[in-house]
Amino acid sequence: MVWPSDIPRSVRYRFELLETALDLASRGFCKVCCPKFLIEIENTRLSSSYQLKEETPQEGVKLAALKVYLVKRKSDR
Repeated sequence: MVWPSDIPRSVRYRFELLETALDLASRGFCKVCCPKFLIEIENTRLSSSYQLKEETPQEGVKLAALKVYLVKRKSDR
């Protein structure tokens, strides 16, 4: 996906760890683009005042379809 040139973009933070990005997003410092299942998992551990919510992208911005791979232990179902 290429960001449209006519819509301003402000990149204030860059993260290496998803945990850090989710933590700052839950505190209201930034926004992150994540699969819904990750947000649901994250929200189960957060109090209601810190829970993440879905926001509709700006008009003209199309989010690319992403492949997500989940790695788990064989003993987990």
